[in-house]
Amino acid sequence: MMKHLKRFVAITISMVMAFQFCTNDFYLYAETEPADPGQTQVTNEPESGPSDSTGEAAEETPPSDIGTPEPSAPVEEQPAAPVEEQPAPPVEEQPEVASTLKVEFVDVNNASVKETVEQALKSKYVKETINLDELEIDINVEGYTLTEVKDKNDNTQFYTTETKDFVLTGNVTELQFVYEKIPDESNDSESENAKTNEDLNSIQKNHQELSVNILSTEQMISVKINRAGTEEDGQIAAGNITEETAPKYDGYTFVNATVGNDVIQYVGQYNDRVYYSIDGETGMLLEKGQDIVLNYEVTVNTYPVTYIINDETLGTVQKGADKVREGESTTFRVTPNYGNTIESVTVNENPIDGKVVDKSTNATDYVINNVTGDQEVKINFKKTESFQFTYDNGDIRQGNITSPESGFTFQNGETFSFTLKSKEYGELPDGGGKGGEWHLNQLNINGYYINLPTSFDNSALNKPVSTDLPNGVVVEVEMTERNKDGHGYNFTYEVTITGAKENIEVTSGNFKLGGRYEIIIKELGGIEAIYYGEGNKHNNWKEKYINDVMSDDDEVHSTYDFRFTLVTWL
Repeated sequence: MMKHLKRFVAITISMVMAFQFCTNDFYLYAETEPADPGQTQVTNEPESGPSDSTGEAAEETPPSDIGTPEPSAPVEEQPAAPVEEQPAPPVEEQPEVASTLKVEFVDVNNASVKETVEQALKSKYVKETINLDELEIDINVEGYTLTEVKDKNDNTQFYTTETKDFVLTGNVTELQFVYEKIPDESNDSESENAKTNEDLNSIQKNHQELSVNILSTEQMISVKINRAGTEEDGQIAAGNITEETAPKYDGYTFVNATVGNDVIQYVGQYNDRVYYSIDGETGMLLEKGQDIVLNYEVTVNTYPVTYIINDETLGTVQKGADKVREGESTTFRVTPNYGNTIESVTVNENPIDGKVVDKSTNATDYVINNVTGDQEVKINFKKTESFQFTYDNGDIRQGNITSPESGFTFQNGETFSFTLKSKEYGELPDGGGKGGEWHLNQLNINGYYINLPTSFDNSALNKPVSTDLPNGVVVEVEMTERNKDGHGYNFTYEVTITGAKENIEVTSGNFKLGGRYEIIIKELGGIEAIYYGEGNKHNNWKEKYINDVMSDDDEVHSTYDFRFTLVTWL
């Protein structure tokens, strides 16, 4: 009996456990998905049951008719594999359509001076350019001058009054042309405005250069300060750059302002751009990478130089520096007016000597060396009351000056004459040779060759030939006598000098034998030297110059050959 009871209990317990395993397996299957949904879940057969309390093996429970599955082991949930995010394909940016161009015409007070133009655009996009001429938009306004062009959408766009191509900056691009009314010429103040407009219109298309008259001088300009080699940042007010306008630094003296190697005089702005001027008239755009540099040197003592002239109607002084640094020197030039002389030159009451640099004007240079204090220069001119006429008959071949005597004195500007006579007919030449009739062919006064009569018959009598010398001196040569002398003639000339305010010297003169053929070149153009050959003797060229005499000594040659050295080629 007891044995049957134990078997009943064992069977009951087995059935309860089987029922519990089945329930648990169902719960896991419903709540947890397998790692691979495609796999089929397999359950295991249950193992043998536990032994009873007596230690005897429990009887094997026969399988159920419905094949109850054995519960499976808990399935561990696996994390899903990370999915690599793929970049989205680039979206091509579509250009913005520019559909309309709007052009306004206003004066400086923003009042309309011409009807606004609105023009539809076809197949145009932002950032493209359009040309006003191609669109047939007339920007001329009668009675007004264009002064400025603005883009109302984008103030970074930079246009000049000459610009024709404009950038489209939006769906509706708005351009504004600003004009100034042309003033009435009768109104002085409005004429000044007209001058400003002229300056504005003078701006070159690329804005690299413009008139300084339109540069703004209201801003401070950034510069570099170079103090004896030490550089730092600084500023200067726009306008002329001088020692007075440059910043002051103790112990330093302003020298100049430079951009690169150029010394500049002026700085200003136009449309927020900096311009500088070398000549004080034309502004040059300060390019990227360029700096305006104010140069200073260590201050040293400087001393003033003053000039005192006794009579400025008697001469001129080309002054040197009005301030000289200690230990340095300065040069000045003194030139007396024609007819006057330099009587004396002193520096601080001490006479100094000069060097004549132009004999024709007596211009003289003077140097003050090693300046160590204030310098006072006094120049005294003197009007020359009289001058001398001099000559040496030994310098006049085959002739003589008969009057006045050499050393004759004439007054400042006085007209005087001297008489020049040829040798007698048949008289032998100076130095020997054949005698005959002697014709005047050369006369030199104060180093200048004088024009002479070229005929020697009665038709030449009393017909003066004139020569103008520098400084207004006039020389006239007139044949006054043609005297029969045996088989020929001798000649007398009167030479008149007018307006001379200097010493007059007859440098040389010559009378040639009447039967001797000569050539004298009086003027050349584009030729440096003359080479002369007598009688086809091309192997014996002689170099000649203005007023040199080329003669046929044997009186039989009929051919004269010349060759020249060209100075210019036309």
